[in-house]
Parts: sequence; structure tokens; C-alpha cells
Amino acid sequence: MPHTRDVSTPPDPYTPILKPPRERFPSASELRDAPRLRSASTSAVPRNLHVSGSKIRPSKRHSVQLSPSSLPSSTPTAIRKPSISPTGSSIRRPRAMTVPNGRPPAGPSPPPSPSARALKNLDPKPLLRSLNALLDPKTQRIPDFLDVDHILALYERDMMERDQRDAIKRQVRAERAEGRISGHDLTVFGTSLREATMYASTVAVLGGCEHDLPIVVVSCVKELCCNSFQTPPPGAPKPNRDRLLALISDFDSEPYFGSKTTLNSADDLLEIYALLSTYLFALPDPVVLPEIFEALWAWCVVPSLQRTDFLEDESALKTLHTATATDVCVRIAHILLLLMPIPNLSLFVYMMGVFKRLPHLIIEDIALAVLAGKTTKVPTAKSVCDGRGERAEILLRWLSERWDVIFKALFPSSEIKSNVTISKIKPPSSSSICKVPRKTETPGDADSDASSVHSSSALHERLLDVTMDFDSERDTVQIQKAKKRQNRNAVLNNRTGVDSPAQDRSQKPVKAVSPVPPSPSPEPERTMSYDAAIRRISALEREVERTEVAMSDAINETFRAREQVKDLEAKLRDATKRPPVLELALDPRAADDWHAVLHSDTEALKAQLGNMKKERDAALKLVDEIKGVIN
Repeated sequence: MPHTRDVSTPPDPYTPILKPPRERFPSASELRDAPRLRSASTSAVPRNLHVSGSKIRPSKRHSVQLSPSSLPSSTPTAIRKPSISPTGSSIRRPRAMTVPNGRPPAGPSPPPSPSARALKNLDPKPLLRSLNALLDPKTQRIPDFLDVDHILALYERDMMERDQRDAIKRQVRAERAEGRISGHDLTVFGTSLREATMYASTVAVLGGCEHDLPIVVVSCVKELCCNSFQTPPPGAPKPNRDRLLALISDFDSEPYFGSKTTLNSADDLLEIYALLSTYLFALPDPVVLPEIFEALWAWCVVPSLQRTDFLEDESALKTLHTATATDVCVRIAHILLLLMPIPNLSLFVYMMGVFKRLPHLIIEDIALAVLAGKTTKVPTAKSVCDGRGERAEILLRWLSERWDVIFKALFPSSEIKSNVTISKIKPPSSSSICKVPRKTETPGDADSDASSVHSSSALHERLLDVTMDFDSERDTVQIQKAKKRQNRNAVLNNRTGVDSPAQDRSQKPVKAVSPVPPSPSPEPERTMSYDAAIRRISALEREVERTEVAMSDAINETFRAREQVKDLEAKLRDATKRPPVLELALDPRAADDWHAVLHSDTEALKAQLGNMKKERDAALKLVDEIKGVIN
């Protein structure tokens, strides 16, 4: 059967295209000894045969050229040479016969599926507005990690250069198909993704969109996934340096940039893995930009870790690890990834598919290269301080657990429009313990209501946390906001004469209803298994240790501050006792300022000491709880 492939569906971007086995060529002795058909033999033509008044001269043009495509798959006796016709003004070289079982000639890769659409940048303004509605206004602010002006400038530059980039890609791919060299000394290793994807990329379809990916990444990933690559143990032999340098030279030179290079996956897996990691570490910037990395860590990973620190049973753990599209952290991660440049987003999505297929690579160098870049390969003072290399594994595991939901949000079905619409935040269900009254949403106040509803739902999620006592002040503020909102709704309804649902039932004027939320119904006591109790005790012990460390640090800071205050007071006394010298004279206003500063510092230290006492009391309470659980 001939080797055919369905071109209606896009090929798997992680699996190499299977090629048919290559036919064995007959040897020269087999061809010489094989019987020939008389009608197909050119030796039967006399040398003095004249055709159209000219004598046929033996030349290379008239000799039969044997090629792999002209050999049949049967026995050598079936070889047929073209017969020379005595008529005609010229003799043409016969066309090579098509062999069903032969190796197909190398050609350009098939075009993507017609249903695939081009991946385009989204306007960051609505994305930033949606992100601002999801963040907590007290502790989370966009300028803390993201430079809004820089994001808008990148978007405007991409919009202006889109047509030019597409034209360059088409021209370069046409030159590559013809084997022409541009002569600009283009390279891939050490070049930014934005530049390399213009002349050394291939198209892959993911999520119904066309992604321009570096040729070296796609070639290496296909071989690693096809062979289920396993990282070698520490004592295993290192990759062959000469072979690795040869591969780097092939994928870093014009005009093909490795598209014609054949990777022997059976023997070169170590070199292929080293080639991929070398390319990723050679990028000027990591695939995930540093500001996006920090925002994902602070707004997505840290809140999830805080909610899973104190879990009492396994059902709650499974519930928290089951991510949905409505989870706030998942939606924040979705928006942050959309703010990345298109080349970075495409490569990150492709590499996340690799980590889903080969989960053991999450703890390897490739994961560090994708999230942290070359700073982890060659540690610097800045990389050591921020600990990005240590946090990369945790962030990647968090994304991997929720990647199916994030991927569906990034690339909706082709029936949906290409622009991404952020769904409204759903209010808490009727079973929520804290029910906050809401007013009727209008287009003007949708954003303001989002943050309040998010806070109420977050309060319900934190009920399992033993640190709920420390959040009582924030809960009081939320209840006060709910009171003001409901009273304002009642006043507006009385002024405008709009009937409320209560009026429809009782035909009575609207009055301000007591905004105090109903008291939570008593929950049945949950039985704790032995394993859950052990986990609970270990979590409480870790919290006690963290609290003790924080208390000791705070006490040390307090003593140091007191010593500084004493030194300043001594200097101030010395300065006031000295005779009036022009250089050392103190203005009374300056002395008052000193006293004000000292007073404010003293008050701040007192407040800090009070907080430390509260934390100490909480730690003692936790210790008592541990003793109760053990007893």
C-alpha cells in the first residue's frame, strides 16, 4: 500500500511524521547479470542509425540513469529501460517512474489545517481592566509587577509590524524551499524569539491556532516525545561533544536552520536533549518574562499555597486541586499569559504540552530555562536573591495541574470569536456561609461590585484556615460595605419609586432591611482520620516554628531600634549642650522635627510589639490545640 496521510487534519506537533522504509538498491553485479528485454535494450540500436537526418551519438544524455525513484520494488528482472523511438526530431530523457513503495522525495511540510486561524495579539487594555477587577485592591496592585506603559508600547509595535513580519516570513520560507542564502549571517542561538521566528520557524497548530515555533525546538521535542525520553542518572555518560557541536552548527546556519537535518533518535537522545536545553538557555530573556513570572507567583501560587497550608481532610484537598475556569487564580493566570508577546506565548504553550507528556522534565534544566532563563545556568547576585530558580519548579507544577483549564481559556473553539471575553464573577451560592446583599448590576458599577463579591467568596474559602481570627478586621470592613450598599439601594428605590421583589409580594413600601448577614448554621462535626490528624499536627508545628522565627526577628528588630533611638537621643543631648557653633547649631524647628521622628518611631515600635504579642498569643493557642489533638 502506498504511504498516504490525511491532510485534512493537522499533524501532531509533538510526533514526527513516520517515513516509509527505504528500498534496498540492486547491486551493480545484479543489474549486470539480470536478463534484459530485447525491446527495452538500447544496445540493439545500431550506431549508424540516422534519425531525421542526424546521427545518434552515444553520450551521457542518452545513457540510462538509475535512481532510487526509478527502481521498482519487485525483482531486478522487472527493470525496464526506455525504448528509443526512431521517429521525432529530438530524444528526451525519460521521466522517472513513480514507485508506490519507494521513499517519497523530500518536500515542504504540508500546510496547516484550513480551519486553523492566525494567532494575533489582543488589546491589553480590556485585559488589564479585567485583571484589576480580579485583584484584591488592598494587597494586590498591577503596578507592583507589570509596567503598563511598556505592555501598551509592545502591543502598538506588534500591530504596526504585523504585516511586515508576515511578509518576511513568507519570503524567507520561499527562499528556504529553494535553498537560497540571504547573506545576512543570520543565527538562531542567542537571538531573541521575536527575531528568530521570522526566519527560522515552522508552523504548528495548537488549540486551533497557527503558532510560529523555532525549528530547533520542534525537531528536538518530536524526537524526545516519540522515544519517551528519560533523563539519565547522575553517573551516566555525558553527551558527545563533537556530535552536539555539529547539531548546533546545523541548526544555527542558513538557509535551512536544521529543517533538513536528520536526527538519529536511537543514538542521539542525549545530544538532542542537550541541544534543546542549550538553545533555551541561550535565549536573551526567558520564555516567561520576569515580570509575568513574579505576578504569577504572587497572585496565583502564593494564595493557593496559603489555602492548602491547613487542611483537615482529604476531601478538601481534592476540592482545592480541582481547578475550574471560574477560579480566581486560574483566571488571573489566563490573563497574565495573554499579556505575553506572541512568540513567547506560542513557545510556552508548546513546552507546557511537553511537560504534560513528559512530567519528569518539570524538575530538569529545561523547566528552569523556560521559566527562569540563563540566570539559573550562570547564577548571579540578583538571581540568588530572588530565588527564581527554586520557585520555578513550584510554579510549573501549579500550572501543570491546572493547564487543561488554562489551555481551554487561552484557545477557545473556532466557533467563538478570536477576542477573549472575561466572564463575570459569579456570586457565591446560596449555601455560602456569609451572604452579602448585592445591588442590581449596571454597566457602570460592574467593576466595583466584582471586587466585593470576590472578597466574600474568598472569605468562604478561608473558613478552613485557623488564621481566620487575624482577618476579623477585614471581615468587619466587608460587612460595613455591605450595609452601606444595601442602605443605598433602599434609599434609591424609595426615591425613584421602583418596586422591589418584596413590594411585589406584600405591596408595602420599601424599608431599609437589616443588613446584618444571617448567623452561620452550625455545621456537623467532622471526624478526623489518623492520617489527617498527623497532617494537621505537622502543619500546626510548622506554623508554630514560623511564628517563633517571626517573633524572634521582630524582637531583635525592636532591640536594635531601641538602641538606635538611644544613640539619637544621646547625640541630640550632646548637640544641645555644646556652645552655639555655626556648623553644629540646631534650629529649634530641627529639634522639634527630631522629637517628632523619635515619637513616631516609638509609636511604630509599640504597635509592632503589640502585633508580636498577638502572634505570640496565637502561637500559644496553636500549641494548646496541638496538645488537645494529641490527647
